[in-house]
Amino acid sequence: MEMSLIKNNILLRGVRGLLGDTDVIRKTGNQLQMANKPDRRAKATPAQLAVQEKFLLAAQ
Repeated sequence: MEMSLIKNNILLRGVRGLLGDTDVIRKTGNQLQMANKPDRRAKATPAQLAVQEKFLLAAQ
């Protein structure tokens, strides 16, 4: 994954998240990074779905 570091850019100050459909801007520590959008993760396993359901019930 290629990544760009952004320094002293007034236009991107305070920006985070998706930029279009292909790029993501994130802050890690004191650095602002622009990277390719990560691929979607695989479908949740049955164990993960069980934990998600348990969490939803607890949050109600």
